[in-house]
Amino acid sequence: MGLMHLYSACIADSLWHSLRCGSSADTSAAGGCYAGGNHVPAHWLSLGRTAGRYAGGCGPDSDCCCHFNAGGDDNCRLGTVGVALLGVGNALGYAPAVTVGAIVSGAYFGDKMSPVSDSTNIAATVCEVPLFEHIVSMLWTTVPAFIVSIVFFVFLGTSHATFDAEYMAKINQILTALEANFNLSVLVFIPPLLMFVLAYKKLPVLPVMAVCLVSALLIALAEGATIASLAKQLTFGYKAATNSPELNKLLSRGGLMSIMVTILLLSCGMAFGGILEKARVLEVLLDAILKGAYSAVRLVSATLFAAYVILLGTGSQILAVVVPGRAFADSYKQADISLRVLSRTCEDSGTLGCPLVPWSVHAFYILGVLGVSAVDFFPYAILNWIVPLFSIICAVTGLGIKRISASRIEKGE
Repeated sequence: MGLMHLYSACIADSLWHSLRCGSSADTSAAGGCYAGGNHVPAHWLSLGRTAGRYAGGCGPDSDCCCHFNAGGDDNCRLGTVGVALLGVGNALGYAPAVTVGAIVSGAYFGDKMSPVSDSTNIAATVCEVPLFEHIVSMLWTTVPAFIVSIVFFVFLGTSHATFDAEYMAKINQILTALEANFNLSVLVFIPPLLMFVLAYKKLPVLPVMAVCLVSALLIALAEGATIASLAKQLTFGYKAATNSPELNKLLSRGGLMSIMVTILLLSCGMAFGGILEKARVLEVLLDAILKGAYSAVRLVSATLFAAYVILLGTGSQILAVVVPGRAFADSYKQADISLRVLSRTCEDSGTLGCPLVPWSVHAFYILGVLGVSAVDFFPYAILNWIVPLFSIICAVTGLGIKRISASRIEKGE
């Protein structure tokens, strides 16, 4: 069941690791600071030990759950824990495409369900739905898909491939180097714990992220880092200088400059999407899609279809969430369907579908970081393409389809 363990580890870590990450820009800027403050090395050590137990066949899923917490950005996890889990998958003998499919499924589960994720906040804001009502609504489609994906990876993991002892020896060397070169104290867990507490209190996202970033900076300063070195790490990323080349490669990352190519691709995609929107190309397409869509089944299906059309045309996750969210709001209201169903459906397709489009920014990022194209990992990123199926099932059965009139009665209006 090693593959299922990898999948669970990535889901658990996606919720834990992203406490230190917000949007992609925040992630890259803060990444160097967290590494310099020993937060990332400490997390690597924890994950590495857990992964080592899985490779030896001794770790239950509950071992991964120690990583659970409130989540955030998927790129942050793919560029850090994703690299680690890919190495563990290689040690377990799985094909890279299979491992990356499990990693992508777990990472985007966290991105979709996190109260500090940019896509989650954008979907809730565009559809004018309270953030935590939006998250609760997504449970109707995400939880069943999560269960199915766990069963899938358990089944796939039963065909356990060969165990690579040499690769596991390298992992143990990396763990030894971590312990020898970094001060892995309990202080490094203060930022994620702060994020958990403040997110639980439902405080605004930006102040919460600022508090956690400042706490990480203070811890780094207390452990000997200088202001000049931290400023350099925020801009250019952290550069490890240990005796282990493998560890240096894993830890040397982050900084605003590291995502300039991604930002360029994202800007081009947004610009192209803006042209399509201003030229009313998207409006014409959406009007055609909305014709005759008055029932829950037709509205949900139309929303999913529209998001995928936008994804295929622009490769932009943001446009695939924002445009249907704005265009379909009135139709949902006229059908007496709560906008939380609309916000949920936009995420079910726009957020989860983006990495599956080979020319999207997210797919390019995954290819650059993990070395596997969307075409190859698509069949194994089961959570990403099975959630929309549960969206349609919910629409057909009426499960999780909240009515506006029922909400008003509940509120006594």
